Amino acid sequence: MFKNVAGQKFRLFAFDSATGLPYPGDAGQITGYLSKDYGAVTAITDTSPTEESATNAKGFYLLDATQAESNADSLMVSGKSSTSGIVVVGAPAIIYPRSFSEIAAAIGLRVLPESYAADEAEPTLDQMLYMIYGLLANFEFDTITRRVKKLDKTTTAATFELDSTTAPTKQLRAT
Repeated sequence: MFKNVAGQKFRLFAFDSATGLPYPGDAGQITGYLSKDYGAVTAITDTSPTEESATNAKGFYLLDATQAESNADSLMVSGKSSTSGIVVVGAPAIIYPRSFSEIAAAIGLRVLPESYAADEAEPTLDQMLYMIYGLLANFEFDTITRRVKKLDKTTTAATFELDSTTAPTKQLRAT
C-alpha cells in the first residue's frame, strides 16, 4: 500500500469461530475498522465491503481506502461481523504504507528527472514509471553510466550515473 494515495483497498478475512472455516456471503454484515499510527480505532469510510470470490477466495472481502485513510506510517486494519460466531480480521492486520520514494530507495534507486528540483517532495507517477521501466528494460553499461534502452533495444529511455567519489549510489535521470 502506498502512503497518502487514493484508490487503494483494505482486505479483510472472515471465518467461522466454531469451525475455523472461511465465511463467504457475509459482506452486508461486515464493518471495517482502522487505526492510523496507533491512534483511535475508527470505522473505515467504505461501509459496503465487496466479497472477492465466494468460490475462489472464500471469506475475503475488500473495502475501498480513501487517500486520508492511507496517510499514516502504520495502519492497523480490523473488522467485525454482526453475524453471530463470525470473526473478521485484517489481512494483513498491520500495514506499513510507503511512498514512491521510499520504495525506490529500498531497491537502491533515486528518481531524478531532468526537471528535478531539490525541494520536490515526491516524484510524479510518470517519473516512477520511468524507474519501473528501467527495471524491466534493457541496460547498457560503461564505467559509471548505465543506459536503459526502450523495448526497441536501440533508443535510450534513461541513464543512471554512479557517483564514484562516495559510496555507490544509483541515480536515475530521465532523458
